[in-house]
Amino acid sequence: MNLIEGSFLHPATLFVILGLILPFLRGAFWRVLLFIPPVAAIFLTLHMHLGRYWEVDYLGQVLVLGRVDALSLPFTILFAFMSLICTTFSFHVRDKAQHVAALFFMAGAFGSVLAGDYWSLYIFWQGMTVSSSFLIWLNHKHDASKTGFLYMMILLLSSVLLLAGILLRERVTGGFIFGPAENNLMWHFDWLILGAFAINAAVIPLHAWMTQGLPKATIPGAVLLSIFGIKTAVYAMARCFAGLDLLIILGVCTALYGAAYAIFSNNIRRILAYLLVAQVGLMITGIGLDSKMALDGAIALAYAHTFYMALLLMAMGSVIYATREELLGRLGNLSRKLPFVAASTLIGILALCAVPFFSGFKGVSLIFVGAKNFSPLPGDLLVLVLALAMALIILGGVRLPFFLFWSESRGEKFFAPTEPLRPLHRNMVVAMGMAGAFCLVQGIFPEVLNRHLPYPMEERPWTFFKLAVGFLFPAANVLLFMFLRPLLRPGTNELPDFERVYGFIGRGIMVVFSRPLSWVDAIGSEIYRTVFLRAFYFMARIADFFDRRGIDGAVNQTAASAMFLSRISTRLQSSRLQDQLAWMMLLALAVFALIWFW
Repeated sequence: MNLIEGSFLHPATLFVILGLILPFLRGAFWRVLLFIPPVAAIFLTLHMHLGRYWEVDYLGQVLVLGRVDALSLPFTILFAFMSLICTTFSFHVRDKAQHVAALFFMAGAFGSVLAGDYWSLYIFWQGMTVSSSFLIWLNHKHDASKTGFLYMMILLLSSVLLLAGILLRERVTGGFIFGPAENNLMWHFDWLILGAFAINAAVIPLHAWMTQGLPKATIPGAVLLSIFGIKTAVYAMARCFAGLDLLIILGVCTALYGAAYAIFSNNIRRILAYLLVAQVGLMITGIGLDSKMALDGAIALAYAHTFYMALLLMAMGSVIYATREELLGRLGNLSRKLPFVAASTLIGILALCAVPFFSGFKGVSLIFVGAKNFSPLPGDLLVLVLALAMALIILGGVRLPFFLFWSESRGEKFFAPTEPLRPLHRNMVVAMGMAGAFCLVQGIFPEVLNRHLPYPMEERPWTFFKLAVGFLFPAANVLLFMFLRPLLRPGTNELPDFERVYGFIGRGIMVVFSRPLSWVDAIGSEIYRTVFLRAFYFMARIADFFDRRGIDGAVNQTAASAMFLSRISTRLQSSRLQDQLAWMMLLALAVFALIWFW
């Protein structure tokens, strides 16, 4: 395998190389090197050709590290541009460990999307699990280590399920091809693989690792977690389980659940985490619909969601950086103090609410059309449920900037800074500007994205009905928010979520297995004390007897023999040269006779 094969260079290559050498670099120039992998990835992805590259023979199987097709190419291009934006946003960070973790995390995302077999996918999947956990641990704040441990344990469960599914699949099919499953005949290994993808996609009830981990991550790390890990799982579902009816139910439930929790959350990044879960539910619903249009809508929404969610998380990270506060109930009236952040947040929220001429409109409209025309469930019912989920998403989305920028806080400990706000770094402002520009360009010029979708677009992007619904539906929900505003004020506590269920299950497992394990441990300790210790003591006494009587006796006898021979040698020696020569001749003749007659 050549590094450059058929004019193909894997985009993850430079990320891995820089991640390996970065800890050994000295001086201030190393931060400039961070831009080399993203810029190179953009150039490489825009010049990619469809095909299979970097095929490796391994144990009779062919591993494909570079599969470029109509589905993987859009995600690869998306990750390339987002890697540049994330690198720009985190440029001011001087902690090398954060950048190393980010580089390996982004490399894992590229490798997972371009993998053509399950083994390659698993290797990069596991790399993403480990590196993303460090983005939480490196925050060095209260409960970050505990949350990072929960985050890693749940994602390791995903890796275990994926590995089990891969091994069982190989026993049945004889191969490791990373491709579509038979939706009408799902095998046991397919369900294991689907479970692994569902965990990484934050599908309820397996979503709490995201809603707990993202608020505890570093400010740049939260942006990375919202992009590469989630979108890789969405891509994997689209690759293997497009058209699976179960995904429709899971997607709708995830959308409703995430949006409902976003309305009552208090942490500004946890609000976005729940909105992220809700919008991923819409994507999964689009993937579950057996329709090319709906799949295009899911991928278009994934594209748009990546940019506006990154924009929102960068804006909230900027608020946390400037104010040193992250609870919505303690913040308020920041529009004059942080006008650019407020404008960026407004752009992101408009895109999230699927307002026409913003990036989120196109994907959401395609999913709704697919739900109406291609759903195995009653189309009108599914559209109504999705509309309810979208209404809750809009309420949760509008609630965040309203109470953060245009309403004074009435919390018990409202934000009253005793020192001026910290100024934002220029790179943070530039990164938000880049993400905001993508949100506007994708919304105003949808044909820019059309050519990167897997299937040709047959649906007209702009119709009077779509524009009317696109403007009136969010407007109606904004009026509803103003009516319900007293009920939606941020509180002081967070609603309990499934992380408590995880803790209950963990404690239950400990209770169930602790007593049997302690009983076995007590028996083993008693056997060791009564049997092995006595056996060791007996062997030690034997060794002592052998040492005193055997080894010491042999040494003493050898010493006595040496002394005896030395006395004889002393008596034989004299000062006459003739005597010495005579004894030497006799000794030589004796040795010769012994050898000759033996």
